[in-house]
Amino acid sequence: MTDPVPELRAFLQRYAAAADVGAEQDLFATGVVDSLQLIELMVFIERTFAIKVRADELDRDRFRTLAATARFIAAKRGEGA
Repeated sequence: MTDPVPELRAFLQRYAAAADVGAEQDLFATGVVDSLQLIELMVFIERTFAIKVRADELDRDRFRTLAATARFIAAKRGEGA
């Protein structure tokens, strides 16, 4: 799989008006993502990466940074973490 970080970053730049998001930047602490944007991010991830995010997987720590989100996507696609 190609690194999903650039696609995730582009999504946040478009929909969360985040100018530049570092791979290890805390998206919640810095206000880049709020609870509504988290749901929008989940929909984007499901559509873009062809995975299903279950309700029990909606743990903020999995999506706290772009790097953590990329690891989650890789694990869901069976590519290890």
